[in-house]
Amino acid sequence: WSIVSLLLIFTLVLSACGFGGGTNSSGDGKDSKGKTTLNINIKTEPFSLHPGLANDSVSGGVIRQTFEGLTRINSDGEPEEGAASKIEKSDDGKTYTFTIRDGAKWSNGDPVTAEDFEYAWKWALDPANESQYAYELYYIKGAEAANTGKGSVDDVGVKAENDKTLKVELNNPTPYFTQLTAFYTYMPINKKIAEKNKKW
Repeated sequence: WSIVSLLLIFTLVLSACGFGGGTNSSGDGKDSKGKTTLNINIKTEPFSLHPGLANDSVSGGVIRQTFEGLTRINSDGEPEEGAASKIEKSDDGKTYTFTIRDGAKWSNGDPVTAEDFEYAWKWALDPANESQYAYELYYIKGAEAANTGKGSVDDVGVKAENDKTLKVELNNPTPYFTQLTAFYTYMPINKKIAEKNKKW
């Protein structure tokens, strides 16, 4: 019995050491085909993978890996350019102009445009869509009024001036606004796809 027990323990130890996990024994994180793989365990089914509907850390974690905001938070906890290649702030700190990075594409090959951001943010602010985190956008001029039904989404201070330029007007100077644009409610949505199929 002791030999059988030892074999069973040995088998369990080997299975716990990551064999079959797709990485090699060199510890460089690459699988047998030389590709780098990151395995992440999510604890529950995501509530939603729609940036305007997501309301929990699991959904947010998946969205951050599948979408890119205007900015992203780097390893030092600071915002850096993401989908935006250039960020300009007005002297009064109330207007931001983001230039969309050249070559930014959706997974189907469509270019990511400034209009995709405008569409996504206004979608979240539309009270009919019941976005639980729409209040994260209240820093933007007219956003709270639109979301609470006291104003129009058309009057919200976010405008795609062209495919590459997004202009955002804030209620007040907000020094941490570029950190906010890394949050998943601020992620873009492919407007062309979303308008064709509401269940995209």
